[in-house]
Amino acid sequence: MHEVSLMSEVISVVSTIAKERNLQHIHKVKVVVGEHTSVMIDSLQFAFTLLKKAPLSDTAVLEIERATRDEFYIDYIEGE
Repeated sequence: MHEVSLMSEVISVVSTIAKERNLQHIHKVKVVVGEHTSVMIDSLQFAFTLLKKAPLSDTAVLEIERATRDEFYIDYIEGE
């Protein structure tokens, strides 16, 4: 289940961005996941719920957009 590793890295990158931008709370993270990445969306969502920690708020949501190729990237984050 590589989704946990992927989400761990996403949260690490988001935490770094939050620190650089002086954001105390992240409310939303949007990622784009290509169909050819073999990523299971439900498992990715579960990993997010399991691993989220400060600066991600308890109510932070993960939005996932499906793409047609093999891309996987953070599209944007929302926070304050």
